[in-house]
Amino acid sequence: MTTRTKVLGAAGALVLFGAATVRAQAVKADSEAISGLGARNIGSATMSGRVSALAAVHEGSRLTVYVGAASGGVWKSVNGGTTYKPVFDKQDVQSIGAITIDPTNPKVVWVGTGEVWTRNSVSIGDGIYKSTDGGDNWTHLGLENSERIAKILVDPPPRTPSTPACLASCGATAGTAASTGRPTAAGRGASC
Repeated sequence: MTTRTKVLGAAGALVLFGAATVRAQAVKADSEAISGLGARNIGSATMSGRVSALAAVHEGSRLTVYVGAASGGVWKSVNGGTTYKPVFDKQDVQSIGAITIDPTNPKVVWVGTGEVWTRNSVSIGDGIYKSTDGGDNWTHLGLENSERIAKILVDPPPRTPSTPACLASCGATAGTAASTGRPTAAGRGASC
């Protein structure tokens, strides 16, 4: 008997033993087991709770994560996603379409507002925001009429001071959006 045959025989015995164990632990499921549960919506088909943007960066030995919700603002975790705290609650808009962290400075975070996925419960945004302190404070940089921002790209070094970031804006659900493009150094929208 070869070593391969012995290994295959042992693996087969483990599979058979595991199947017998699973069969022995099977639980009977019937209507009585779930009779106390009420009907409820689950998944992303409900109006809230959809994650629409995600960005993460290593800061030393810890992982900082930013999560943007379709209708719930921006949430930050400093422990790799174990716990979160809201960091965008003081803004006038809570619909998030994009989050980007500056690759040269993890404290600089860009947020594009407006849910990107147009659907029956879509929420629009009011432009682009920037934080220079890891989400503690936010500055509105313009593009108020863009409605939904899908992507933000930060200009890599050496960067042009007047064009720190460029973004992709989906615009209005119906008709045309009045401003899309990039924020200028003064913080007002300019056409790309």
